[in-house]
Amino acid sequence: MNVVPLEYYLRGVVPREAVSSWRPAALQAQAVAARTYSVFHRDRATAKAYDLCDTTSCQVYGGYDSEETSTNNAVAATAGQIRLYKGKPIIAEFSSSNGGATATGDVPYQLMKADGWDAYPKNGNPNVAWTVTRSAADMQAVFAVGSIRYVRVLKRSDVGPGGGRALTVEAVGSKGKRVLTADQVRIRLHLKSGWISFPARPLDMPTAVAEEPGR
Repeated sequence: MNVVPLEYYLRGVVPREAVSSWRPAALQAQAVAARTYSVFHRDRATAKAYDLCDTTSCQVYGGYDSEETSTNNAVAATAGQIRLYKGKPIIAEFSSSNGGATATGDVPYQLMKADGWDAYPKNGNPNVAWTVTRSAADMQAVFAVGSIRYVRVLKRSDVGPGGGRALTVEAVGSKGKRVLTADQVRIRLHLKSGWISFPARPLDMPTAVAEEPGR
């Protein structure tokens, strides 16, 4: 367990949650977000032996060995600054990629809105597009409708690329059909997010037109 003042703790967080070569304003924004997140959770950790863990389950913390001059400067430039809503620290959650839009949360300040910078080529974001393959047995286990005929997204958020995040997914199989939330599908299939689509199943019949003899 590492017991350190908040500002020194942040010196080990910001370089692990951001890229130290980012411009000062971006690092300062990260510092404010990380500080706010820390204060929010510290105030709710009274029953625990610690306030925050050092992994992505809380905030990644690398300690003194992770410190960089650029991020230390960002922490110092924003010293003591946090974001408040109605006088209380907000749940300042952040991620490395949102798929092109943020998601609505349980509080008024967590808004759904498009983010055109997520796919900015110079970001080098590996999560802009991704593909995974799951077996027929995996799909059958998730939906429990027998042999899967097709799976499709029924409803999307309508915010962001491709119509936005999936909200509900329908599977039709030999034993009927079933609708699940996209989060249920994401968790059960171990997907990166609910920003998903399913390729059309190839037809099991020839599509080329056969020519008649002599033509």
